[in-house]
Amino acid sequence: MSTSERKSALAKPHYVVRRSRMGRFNFTLLAAHGRITGVVVVPIENRTKQEIEQEAHRKIRALAGELANATEQTDPIACDLEARPLDGTTHAAI
Repeated sequence: MSTSERKSALAKPHYVVRRSRMGRFNFTLLAAHGRITGVVVVPIENRTKQEIEQEAHRKIRALAGELANATEQTDPIACDLEARPLDGTTHAAI
């Protein structure tokens, strides 16, 4: 893959998933303006590997949708968000 192809691929938002232990899935959403990293947990008892992975991807998509919904309002006062520092990061409480 050439450098221009890689840059073009990064311009399209996408996510990368890495399975951890005990049903934990680490993921990173990559987009042109930055990245968001997180973890989802899926019950693994009596489930196939495919079912577990499908559930993880479903949860990641649902989480991305919730983030989009929570950030639709750009005015913190209008959507009652309180931004405050938390360990060097910005935290928005709904």
